[in-house]
Amino acid sequence: MGAGAPPAPLAAPSSGSRAPVQPWGQLHVPRAASGSVGAFKPFPSLQRHPSRCLASSFPLPRQPVPPLAQTLERYLRSLEVLVTPEELEETRQLVQEFGAPGAEGERLQAQLERRAARMENWLSDWWVQSAYLESRLPLTVHSSPAVVLPKQDYSDWRGQLRWVLGGWAGLEGSLCPMSLTSPPRQALLVEYRGGHPQCMAQYSRLFASCRLPGPKHDGLLLPPAGRRAPTFITVVRNFQFFQLEVYNSDGTPLTVDQLHLQLQRIRGLSWKTDKEPLGVLTGDHRHTWGQAYSTLMRDRLNRESARCIQRSLFTVCLDAPVLKVSDERYPSRVAAQMLHGGGSYSNSGNRWFDKTLQFIVGEDGVCGVLYEQALVDGAPIATIIDHVLDYCKDPDTARAPMTPLPLPPKLYFYITPEIKWDIERAKQNLDIGPKPHFQPLTSLLPTSPSPAPRLPYAIATHCRLLTGQVASRSDCLMVYGPQVPDGYGVCYNPLDAHVNFAITAFNCCRETHAQRLAHTLQRVLDQLARLLGESPGGAGGEGGGDVEGQP
Repeated sequence: MGAGAPPAPLAAPSSGSRAPVQPWGQLHVPRAASGSVGAFKPFPSLQRHPSRCLASSFPLPRQPVPPLAQTLERYLRSLEVLVTPEELEETRQLVQEFGAPGAEGERLQAQLERRAARMENWLSDWWVQSAYLESRLPLTVHSSPAVVLPKQDYSDWRGQLRWVLGGWAGLEGSLCPMSLTSPPRQALLVEYRGGHPQCMAQYSRLFASCRLPGPKHDGLLLPPAGRRAPTFITVVRNFQFFQLEVYNSDGTPLTVDQLHLQLQRIRGLSWKTDKEPLGVLTGDHRHTWGQAYSTLMRDRLNRESARCIQRSLFTVCLDAPVLKVSDERYPSRVAAQMLHGGGSYSNSGNRWFDKTLQFIVGEDGVCGVLYEQALVDGAPIATIIDHVLDYCKDPDTARAPMTPLPLPPKLYFYITPEIKWDIERAKQNLDIGPKPHFQPLTSLLPTSPSPAPRLPYAIATHCRLLTGQVASRSDCLMVYGPQVPDGYGVCYNPLDAHVNFAITAFNCCRETHAQRLAHTLQRVLDQLARLLGESPGGAGGEGGGDVEGQP
């Protein structure tokens, strides 16, 4: 790709609107006083157990290998409603041959069991590699989930900086990121879900980690074992990145007053709005970003700046206000802002999408979290958000003596004509919208061929309805994109009085219509409430909850 060549836009999703995110809202589910809905049990959530043990001293069971016969039976059962009787019968015969004594299935099962005997989790490495690192789709919408927080009670830059201070104090006070990423690592108390202990290993991978792009597959940057953890975070405003030290040399955190002064300095150093939105490169297709990354890293200045971002504890994105839209479209607009920044004309350049953890703090009170899930899933994120929001409700306002600090260094990048062209192409790709693409998994064993017919397997793994529960004590909402072009992404957070749902689709058309699905879901929940003798729309009997937003 030579410099000066015109950027080639990607094809837009077939029919319908460009926006990859469609409405989210609150669907109200009545709860009985005992915490149940009729005969339904409460949703399990992370709990503080009275006899919790330290994570380092609590052995968890190994990931089991399911019996081969059970897996084959479930595979056939999943096909019963998806394929024709003729296709099902043909597949059943092949499955029987595959699972017969002495056949290929038995040999592969033995390999899996030997692998499981020497590993704590025989599946996780394969899963991360095939589901994330080998995917060439953009992280925006296709992979990285976002969390929309309740709108905060401020509407200017002063409140924006205050919220950052409260959020950092709550995060540092509850988890101490530096201690989690350096030896001796801080011992975490085990979290419980539904009475069962949870693995706490992901917490140590949350901070000072990053995904690294490659032309064929990506890699992961983790804190080096045996070394002192980074003591800084990255702050980005108006597409300009800064390194902000948050710990002193003795490991004590900077005071709130010190951090406030440093954030004000960053604001004063980033007032220009004519900078190249370098961050949009990280939201492009992975092979394209991998090639651009190789070009970018040829320069020493660029390498130093990029590595600073990658190795920082996390990133704070100081966003400009969200573009004004109608009240009906506002929830969808905010969800899009968290997922991809709203486009190159908005805040997409204010991101480093490869970074594992990014806190998004808008000048207008719109806040959220974006995370890269090759290293962490939703449960630790929800726990962190609960800690941060709890602290922000009652922050510690104690004052401390001021110690002079140097200016936070700005991270500069040398933009060559070739990189400039890469940025323009990434801007167009991001503004057009994600290109529909489907790459079905053809085998759970990447090194072994599967004799099963490709068509039925592709149908069985074509997930048109991707659902997930991420429970949080706060009134927040996780949102992610669909897995396939003609599908939906649905995530929900069950609370005491209502359930928050996020419903996304790539297109508003005959096959997919997020708002129609949201209204259908609301009607079904209202009917369920009447069946159970409750008033629809919540315990207060408001008569039908609102589903906000439109395509």
